[in-house]
Amino acid sequence: MAQASDYVIFNGPMRTDFALLDFIEDFADDYKLMRGHAVAPDWPNDVCFRMSPDFKKRIKLSDNLVNSNKFLVASKPLQDFLLAEEVPDVEYLPLTIFNHKKKAEAAPYAIVNPIGTHDCVDLAASDVVMNTINSDYISVVKKLAIDPSKIGSTARLFRAKGLGTVIFFKRELADKVKAAGFTGIEFVEIADYKT
Repeated sequence: MAQASDYVIFNGPMRTDFALLDFIEDFADDYKLMRGHAVAPDWPNDVCFRMSPDFKKRIKLSDNLVNSNKFLVASKPLQDFLLAEEVPDVEYLPLTIFNHKKKAEAAPYAIVNPIGTHDCVDLAASDVVMNTINSDYISVVKKLAIDPSKIGSTARLFRAKGLGTVIFFKRELADKVKAAGFTGIEFVEIADYKT
């Protein structure tokens, strides 16, 4: 049986020399991504991100481009890596990156969207504040614990129910990502995660 330590949380570092992106554009249903919906059949061909005007000196592209939506915005090499790893239950949603000169970058990127969610947050062992408008969602995390028995045996990259902005990686996959040297990605221990 897997233990909570078998999973880590994906993070895009804000302190970086790489480009940082604003919010997603031309896809009004971005909440669907945080809820684990499959959207590829209806994905528009003009979805884009623009480099944040607050960080005009940061123009270099990383394998994951940190963005205000906290999506995993993956380079083609990172997409290919995840495809070769046969990571289940994800879709790759192509998009365009516009640089500070308002020109489209040639490098292909895609949002890696985990499909479905796992009802694995252990609320009794966690210290969280539920959303006041929708009590199914967590607004603040002071301490996070998960119940690994509620995570599917094949899950390697996924979201948890009620915690849509957080992407979990199985540790063995995270270790392979780190070993491959992909840029723009960090992993945080679940016990250390706070919002």
